[in-house]
Amino acid sequence: MKHATIDLHSKALTALLSISMLSMAACSGDSPTGPSALSDGSADVRVTLNVSSLEFHEIGESAQLHASVNGSDQSPRWESSNPEVAIIDEDGLVTAVGGGLAIVRVYVGSSYAEAVINVAPLDGLFDLAQIGR
Repeated sequence: MKHATIDLHSKALTALLSISMLSMAACSGDSPTGPSALSDGSADVRVTLNVSSLEFHEIGESAQLHASVNGSDQSPRWESSNPEVAIIDEDGLVTAVGGGLAIVRVYVGSSYAEAVINVAPLDGLFDLAQIGR
């Protein structure tokens, strides 16, 4: 029965991640696997990230995100929607700290770009209730 639980959670996570990526692509005009760029439309600043999603399989694993900014000399500000899953430092280094999903954003003024972070440790399951955080 454990195999069926893992399979059900995997399918649910895959579906939710796909929806999130397609939603981001619709907002940004980019493909779901390419760079991510979003803006509130009030500024002539464009922020893009080098990825729109990342997947980690080990706690402690990390990756460097790179933001490109056009139209501003302000420093970018980074944040994670779920610091129990992924943290991001002031230089864009994202680190997996727990299983689940998080969205990391980089802001420059009111413009931003975001990436979905999926932390799916191979040694166990995570609580799907974390997705809505």
